[in-house]
Amino acid sequence: MDSRNSQGERKKLIALATRLYSKRDDLKDSLAAFGLPPELAQHIPIEKTQVWLIHFDVLQVFNSLSTQWRVGPWGRTGIDYSVLPVVMDLHEINPTERKQMFADLKVMETAALEQLHPPTK
Repeated sequence: MDSRNSQGERKKLIALATRLYSKRDDLKDSLAAFGLPPELAQHIPIEKTQVWLIHFDVLQVFNSLSTQWRVGPWGRTGIDYSVLPVVMDLHEINPTERKQMFADLKVMETAALEQLHPPTK
């Protein structure tokens, strides 16, 4: 990862990807554990996540890649990087910024996969 990424920036990227790929089912399970109807989940507001301006482009590219996941027998395994140059071109990402963006995308991809395949208890 490029040295430009501070720990705070990395945490923000993880928060963005987690927010995009988190499941409301966890909330329904929590409600059920307390004997409450799962329909209450739709009335509980979703916490908003701020997007830092420095992460706006990577968030747009990451969203554009949402249909480009490689899928195996147990679900999504990672993003198909072969489409990345085309997506970056479409978003007019400066060639000098692509190395950092790739590192940022990998951070977000890992966070999304952790949401899609949470560790078993």
